[in-house]
Amino acid sequence: MTTIFDSAQRYEGWLKAQLHGDLVADDLAKKHEKMRKSAFVFLRATYWRWAETVFDVCPDLADAASVLAVGDARDVARCRWAAGLGRQRFR
Repeated sequence: MTTIFDSAQRYEGWLKAQLHGDLVADDLAKKHEKMRKSAFVFLRATYWRWAETVFDVCPDLADAASVLAVGDARDVARCRWAAGLGRQRFR
């Protein structure tokens, strides 16, 4: 399993490539500072890490049926699913 630091560097390299180099270094530095100050922000900013490590942590899930799923890293207090409509409603 790769370290969280190596994984984050790979992710940020991928993101920079997707943005064709338009990644704002100051914004990324601010994100890193927020991640250092708050466990919640750190976990929210690295939610993708679970997808990378789930089979290392729970190898028995590798044989489970595949399903389509969507990750949502938003703060629950700021948005919620509109009942039965399949879309989000923001306050």
